[in-house]
Amino acid sequence: MAIPEFEKAVNLSGGDPYYEGSLGHAYGAAGKWDQARRVLQKLHTHVANQYVPPYALGLVYIGIGDKDQAFLWLNKAAEDRSTSMVFLRSDPELTSLHSDPRFAQLSQLVNF
Repeated sequence: MAIPEFEKAVNLSGGDPYYEGSLGHAYGAAGKWDQARRVLQKLHTHVANQYVPPYALGLVYIGIGDKDQAFLWLNKAAEDRSTSMVFLRSDPELTSLHSDPRFAQLSQLVNF
């Protein structure tokens, strides 16, 4: 499972929000809801003091199955012109969104 690797990446990076987002996604996908929500809370807390990529928040919401919030944050990432959006169609963490009509709209927004 990817959780130990993401935990290590978070620790080695000093808490990089992208790794935090992937860790939160992995927790949620593994059914570890409490840990995923703690990561989400931590990221939201950091928003007040530093830039937290909306893409990272979107990943955690995908992991916990909250597609509405996931699309909200991914749309913010598109509005920010986040470089992470180049992975929109290839990031395996976003696979569960592909069948949602909002995914096609988001793809158009980033000109895919």
